Amino acid sequence: MSRVWVMLMGVCMAWLVQTSALAVQVNHQGLGNVLLVPYYTVNNDLNTMVALTNTTPHSKAIKINIREGLNGDPVLSYNVYLAGHDAWTFALVPSVSLWPGFENEPAAMQVTGDRSCAPNVNRQGEHFWINRLAGGDGKITRIREGFIEIIEMGDLTGAAAAAVTFGDGGQPTDCAAIAARWQHGGSWHVETGGDPAFELVPGSGGLMAETHLLEVRQGINYNYGSKALGDFLAPGQTAHVAPGDVDLSLDAAHPEAWVDDPDRSHHFIMDTGYDAVSMVLAQYNTHTTYTLEPMINAKTELVFTFPTRRFYLAADYRSARPPFLQNIGFTQNSRFCANEHFGGSIIIQDFYDRESQSVTVNTAPGIQPRYEYACGSVFVQALHTQDVEFELFVPPDITGSHNFKHKVVLDRPRVTDNGFVNSFFISSALWSRDTPWLATDQHSGDRLNVLSLPYMSIALTRFSNGAAAKGLLAQYGGATWAQSETLWFFDR
Repeated sequence: MSRVWVMLMGVCMAWLVQTSALAVQVNHQGLGNVLLVPYYTVNNDLNTMVALTNTTPHSKAIKINIREGLNGDPVLSYNVYLAGHDAWTFALVPSVSLWPGFENEPAAMQVTGDRSCAPNVNRQGEHFWINRLAGGDGKITRIREGFIEIIEMGDLTGAAAAAVTFGDGGQPTDCAAIAARWQHGGSWHVETGGDPAFELVPGSGGLMAETHLLEVRQGINYNYGSKALGDFLAPGQTAHVAPGDVDLSLDAAHPEAWVDDPDRSHHFIMDTGYDAVSMVLAQYNTHTTYTLEPMINAKTELVFTFPTRRFYLAADYRSARPPFLQNIGFTQNSRFCANEHFGGSIIIQDFYDRESQSVTVNTAPGIQPRYEYACGSVFVQALHTQDVEFELFVPPDITGSHNFKHKVVLDRPRVTDNGFVNSFFISSALWSRDTPWLATDQHSGDRLNVLSLPYMSIALTRFSNGAAAKGLLAQYGGATWAQSETLWFFDR
């Protein structure tokens, strides 16, 4: 190969890397500047354990937002400062509320034994907030499930980086100095002339996280990773905010999106930062396997998470902007969404068993609606065969979710009790071409009508082996990400 050809290839590769680095994108290898944990829950006495790892040698400032599942309101937000190759681990566990007027009601809190620098975090038990919940029916059960945002604010340099580095005693060198920087007269305290960007440089990424949903009583672990986003902030930018600042979220993204489809890569110019995040999360169709095998008492529940949905809701939560439907499905009919669920998104599903039979589905015996709504920001769908008796309005067996619907798989036609489901959400552009969600192609300048909705989906499965050994009931569980399609991603 000639030197000229090698040089040209190098120039082209550099151009491609530089171009792709200018826009928010999903890193399918699981490392990024921003991590989205699709689900946490403490219902059913479940514990959610999260391990966040800094795979780089650079010290980092990181914002962690824990958001409840109905409207994505913050229930806990704090900063953690990780040394190079450091990790931060924490568990979300059931608790009882200490809030006035809600004493002793089921709630949630965070506990951790991790030594990394997290100013003002009560490691013995940081109770979830309820004072930032918007609307709803006044119940606090909604704080017990939701999703988590992990946002890299920047890499630390100088004395800040040295302060979070671990010393000989297994503790950060001077975490107290980090906390003091946010206090009156501190180098990061804006009100007294401080600059949060002091001793910070743009983040280098390399964050990863995994989640363990632990069913303690039965010894089951549902393990799943996170959705990783790269190049979240604008080039050269940091986004360092105080530990108590809950405003740093997905709307801080650089308003450009880099998306791959089977034909080529696309660089889109978006109207807002949260539009860019929505664009890279947009899916046209997802595929998930399920098992309901009666011999092993199998259960399957599907979790759908819309991490940017709250940005598109009207101030009164009665309507939404594209790509979500303007009519967000309020009614007392069970197929729609109750008022306290902040509306929802139309979901259409096709079920097939393992012998290629199309399976008829209902939400209850004798009722076959034309479509269903997935309500709120995090929605759980429990699957059942009609052979199995269950109580329609009792929370699902695995997650114990309070924002759920049961889906009944009917007897005929069905050869097996296992198969897969295609889940398809209706966007505003598909419902009415008069309400498009538009993106500008950076290369052609064309305004494109996006047909997809932004969401994440995982499936949780549990089954039992009663014949494992004499007197032993072996329990198994697993979690998988739904497989998605971006074909027909947008309408030209």
